Amino acid sequence: MKLSDVRNKYEESFEFLQARKRRQVQQLVLLNNLNRGDQNIASTLLLSLFNKTLSALYDDKMQIKFLPSQGILQEQINSYNSLAQSDYLEMNKAKLDYDWCWDTLFFGRGYLETLRFNKKQKIMEPSVINPLVFGYDPYFFIRALGKCAAELTADEKNALSHRGQALRALVEKLK
Repeated sequence: MKLSDVRNKYEESFEFLQARKRRQVQQLVLLNNLNRGDQNIASTLLLSLFNKTLSALYDDKMQIKFLPSQGILQEQINSYNSLAQSDYLEMNKAKLDYDWCWDTLFFGRGYLETLRFNKKQKIMEPSVINPLVFGYDPYFFIRALGKCAAELTADEKNALSHRGQALRALVEKLK
């Protein structure tokens, strides 16, 4: 595979994702307009169906409960259930589940990150990733250049990005 093929595939997939993001932003604007009451610009049927489906899927209760079985003491079962309830509350799982269900219904997929772990509390710190900004970098400020990452030119981004660095290293290896 040539470098130009890799670049073409990357650009093709990037454009595909950008078109999807633009469409999803337009859908969010429509949904927002439906929520405005007297100022709405469309039927509220879409909003009603969305909310009904969301309420059917979302449950703000813990979804797991340990039950007794052969060879496990009731004291252990109670300990497991207490630990699960504590983790559910500490991770704010009810809000996390709601956000994930909302994104999944609206965008057709939901992204959940589970990379962070709180060593002090000894629990995961999962978070829902916004599909509209996933892979987009408007908030990263580069002090050396005095710009946000979204303000960089393509050449500046490629010079700084790990993907650009990896691609240059690959080109060197292929020579």
